[in-house]
Amino acid sequence: MYKRIYILIVVLFSLVVSSCTKDDDFFSAPGLGRTLIDTTLNVSQREVTVTLSEGITVTVPKGLSSKSFSMKIREVDMSVQTPAVINLLKAFDIELSIGEEFEKEIIIRVDFEDDDLSGDVTSNDLAFGFYNTYNKKWAVFPDYEVNLDKGYAVCRTNHLTTVGVWEFVSSGGYSHKFIGDNITVYYTLRGDDAPMDYSEYLPDDKTWHLPSGHKNWAPIYIQDIAHYTAEARKLFAASPHNLNVSKGNINIYVKDMNGSDGEYGTISGAIYINNTVKIPTNVSGVEGQDVLKATCAHELMHFIQDNYYVMNKGSIGMWWLEATATQADRMAWGNSLTYSESELFAIESNSALLENLSKSWDDCNSNPNWYLAGCFLQYLSTYRMGEKLNVAKAIKQGGSGASLVRVMLNDIIKSDLETSITDEFHDYVLYLFIEGNENLTAFPVDKDFSKIETASSLTKQVKMSKKDNKQTVEVSLPYMSAKLISVSNLENTDMMYSYTYLQDAPGVMAYLCKVDKKNGMLDIVDRLSKDDAGNVELKARVGGDADSFVILLINMNFTEGKKTVKYIFETAPDFKDFDYMSFKLEGDENSFKYSNGSTDNAFEIGFVKWKGMTYDENLSVVTKSFAGNKVKLTIKKSGSYLSEQFYQLNNFVQTTTITGEYSSSEFVVLNLKEVITGTIEEWSDKKNKWVDHTVTINRELEYVNIPFNVTETQYGNVYSYIENNNSTIKSKLKKLSETVSEVDDEGESVKSYSLQPLNWNSLPSYFNATMTTTKP
Repeated sequence: MYKRIYILIVVLFSLVVSSCTKDDDFFSAPGLGRTLIDTTLNVSQREVTVTLSEGITVTVPKGLSSKSFSMKIREVDMSVQTPAVINLLKAFDIELSIGEEFEKEIIIRVDFEDDDLSGDVTSNDLAFGFYNTYNKKWAVFPDYEVNLDKGYAVCRTNHLTTVGVWEFVSSGGYSHKFIGDNITVYYTLRGDDAPMDYSEYLPDDKTWHLPSGHKNWAPIYIQDIAHYTAEARKLFAASPHNLNVSKGNINIYVKDMNGSDGEYGTISGAIYINNTVKIPTNVSGVEGQDVLKATCAHELMHFIQDNYYVMNKGSIGMWWLEATATQADRMAWGNSLTYSESELFAIESNSALLENLSKSWDDCNSNPNWYLAGCFLQYLSTYRMGEKLNVAKAIKQGGSGASLVRVMLNDIIKSDLETSITDEFHDYVLYLFIEGNENLTAFPVDKDFSKIETASSLTKQVKMSKKDNKQTVEVSLPYMSAKLISVSNLENTDMMYSYTYLQDAPGVMAYLCKVDKKNGMLDIVDRLSKDDAGNVELKARVGGDADSFVILLINMNFTEGKKTVKYIFETAPDFKDFDYMSFKLEGDENSFKYSNGSTDNAFEIGFVKWKGMTYDENLSVVTKSFAGNKVKLTIKKSGSYLSEQFYQLNNFVQTTTITGEYSSSEFVVLNLKEVITGTIEEWSDKKNKWVDHTVTINRELEYVNIPFNVTETQYGNVYSYIENNNSTIKSKLKKLSETVSEVDDEGESVKSYSLQPLNWNSLPSYFNATMTTTKP
């Protein structure tokens, strides 16, 4: 059994929310010297051990290959450049002709001399590792043993390259160390490298804090680093994560990073911790200990990732390592943290998040995009409805092959969530813009939509006016991305603008939205498809604040490539806000017949909006909406008395709703619906008194192509239309109906009748439409 010793040097990111960033210090491949052995092996029947006097032994297991193969071992130039934190004691390059990676493990032992060591060291100060030719970094083997008394290190590995034994350098100004639960933190109390003062860190008292005077005392900041790293390690190893986490000693170095983000990757697990933390500026409720917890979990996650990705030949990009590492704090401590690291990135780097959305989700080739890609994982693991993503499973699966990350993640989502990555990405984008919460949203903290509107990579701005009254817009979206079209009103008056979806694209979803500036979100009005057309009323511009509507586009395509959609936006003609509308269809005396046998010579519907026509009437505009060339207007009038066709109504309520489409010269189509209710007094023999009966009248008329023939008067413009051609009236009249019902005071029906179909052979022969707009 081999003791597993892992050396981890953790870095606390010195900026506001980041825990670490990739270091750009690569190390050239070690130079190779003379060949120590070049021989042929056959392990088809038994294992073979090769021992050289230079201090290396290699044991190849039985069955590694069914055929003979060659083994070559060469010296390594010990003057090779290495990270400053290690002292390379001895190194060799091992090569088998059958490849670099194997299904079975090879045992390698390297001997070293006491004279090679710097002084009083323990086995925890030594490591056995290799040079990763794919990312040009030195890394430790996940499974090795150091025997200091006998002077050797031995490891098991299924990968061969340049291997070496080195000593971690713990001197150089680190005058103190704190020993925790398999955690050693090196630090100094002097100069610029001293950890931040208690008065700056302001921690809550914790049960693990040792009082001053204790033999193992250290500043609280140092104690917390040791505790949070150890705690995260236990939580990651436990269910539901079950990650391959070291139980060996972890070395942590604390120093002033001089504003640097850190040096993750100089050697596998070899990163420094900054000696201070900084609190996020755009949120409240985040303490120094919260930032430190997130950092320790983040860096420990990188160490764990090495167990899964270190042999991955570079197919896993830095962005995926950081995207998953930003999930570490929530994986460890759940919702006990007010904000997760991933959420803080979304808040503190909102403009970068918007830029990220406009690109393919896995197109993350720079900082902070690496981290912001983790927001999608945060949604999947925390906020999506139903079953949640197990991020640990994605971390493990990501290191098992060379598939694209989105392919791997799609397989997990299909298996565990029973959807697809594209469906989930679509819902994620909707969550950011439509639902969201203060922790995870596309809107900035101040809910200022103009910051989204001016994000040029995300939003195409369309500024409409009477002058710029027609614009065609094309938008191209890469796979798994989102973009916006924002249409704003530059006029100082309310305006109506129309949209037409000219060209769609497979897999691209489109949503018409209004901006809820108060709550910081978009409200979906409609889902759009090709050839859909509609109209939106926008309020007048006030100063620099222009009202707008938005089309949210989401490309759900999985494969690489762009999709292009096209829209046309137009300024609608002005709507005439009428104060009086009367539509009257007339014939001879008995032209309009009802089912109860009654007749009339006319059908009339409409409204008068002038207030004060009678002393006891009340009038109100219930709804008034314009959307491009469409209108909906509802007028409600009530009073004590109304003379109707067959009734004299008391305490009446008349509601008239007008909907239609118009151009600059006519009503293309106009529909009027009218509901009148009121009471009449009737004698009740049963009750031997007068009682109220309720009368309800429903009317509807729909007519097309009513021209605006204008006559100017001193009171306003009168729009009139008269038609006396029977066949023309018949072709333009699309709907005509009327029903009348009367119920007694106990709700029992007294009578009910309706208008019968017209006899067009003779009547009606006259249609009169009169509409008036009063002057201001």
